[in-house]
Amino acid sequence: MEDLRFQYGVTGGEAKKKAFAYIYKCKGVRDVSLENCILIVRGEGLDEDKMRRKMDKILSSNPGCLSCFSSSG
Repeated sequence: MEDLRFQYGVTGGEAKKKAFAYIYKCKGVRDVSLENCILIVRGEGLDEDKMRRKMDKILSSNPGCLSCFSSSG
């Protein structure tokens, strides 16, 4: 199982809602959790590049957001 992580500085609001809504629609996602402003996505066959680009668009356009990062584990 793969882990993708997206870090951002938003604790609530529209960006968080959009991020969760997008992630749950992605193919292969089995679990999503939020730990200390890090959105952790677990699943199999995840399209890391596509998810990273979309999350960058969702999160970088909002004030207070940090850069997104992802890593497979």
